[in-house]
Amino acid sequence: MPISSADLLIFLTAALSLNLTPGNDMMFVLGQSLKGGPARGIAASFGIATGSLIHLSLVALGVAVLLKENPMVFETMRWAGVVYLLWIAWKTLRGPGARETN
Repeated sequence: MPISSADLLIFLTAALSLNLTPGNDMMFVLGQSLKGGPARGIAASFGIATGSLIHLSLVALGVAVLLKENPMVFETMRWAGVVYLLWIAWKTLRGPGARETN
């Protein structure tokens, strides 16, 4: 079922408005730029853009419908995300920048 032109126009207007307003991603880019210079800010910006592209690609492919129709697939992806975030936290806490407490 194709989307109507009016609905598409409303969606695109809302999406563009949300992307042009400052938010968490802009604060992250600003923080990275202040911390490490323009190159680090540009890298943060490209990371955010890449994440958005992946997210939109998955939406376009209908992954949301797949996850809604198959709760087990959703739970598997959710717990995989939890494990990934815990792994990142572990590496961060054990990495070279971690503080040693004595």
